[in-house]
Amino acid sequence: MKKRSFLNAVLLVFTIFLLSATPGTKFKRISITKGISVKLPQDFMQMSDNDIAQKYPSTKKPLAMYTRMDRMVDFGLNVTKANWAGNNLNVLKEIYKTTLYTLYKEVSISKDEVKIINKNNFVILEFTSLADETRKYTYIQYGVFNNRIYIFNFTCPAQLKDKLQPVAEQIMHSIKVRPRRLERIEYNPAGEKGRKGKNPKEVLEEQRRRQSIKTTQK
Repeated sequence: MKKRSFLNAVLLVFTIFLLSATPGTKFKRISITKGISVKLPQDFMQMSDNDIAQKYPSTKKPLAMYTRMDRMVDFGLNVTKANWAGNNLNVLKEIYKTTLYTLYKEVSISKDEVKIINKNNFVILEFTSLADETRKYTYIQYGVFNNRIYIFNFTCPAQLKDKLQPVAEQIMHSIKVRPRRLERIEYNPAGEKGRKGKNPKEVLEEQRRRQSIKTTQK
């Protein structure tokens, strides 16, 4: 009897543990735009134009922005205006790494690599930084498609990094891009002739010259 009672007690404790355990994040695949889809947590929703304007004021509106219901965690997609000539993603990675130190304070990079995800090459940068007096965790994935740079961005407060890093990674690894299905993005509505994309090395040298000038002026 004592043995049976003990086994019943163990079973009861185990059942309570299973019922009280925090369930894993549930994802759903959505289409961001024609030719691009991603799996996002089910509690993410698309940001309104007003939310985007207040939280991410810029002359260029993101192609898409999503946020968690508490507005603390965001995921978005931007596309560069300028064309990108060439396919050397290692050069692209170095350019954006350099840019991080000019845009933010106290940058700490934990990952920088070029990786194939769902048959496409991406640059991955993962870091924490100080922006607007707030420390943030950011996971960015860059891809070049049809001579444009597509920038996928996941960001949240740095104190949530340990909990949400696996979520960010799962989101980024779920991204599927079909270049042939991408819509043509036009930034010259007035019919102006588009500029030829710069060679990656030219961009890097130009960025280094600008950084050198800033350093000299200090």
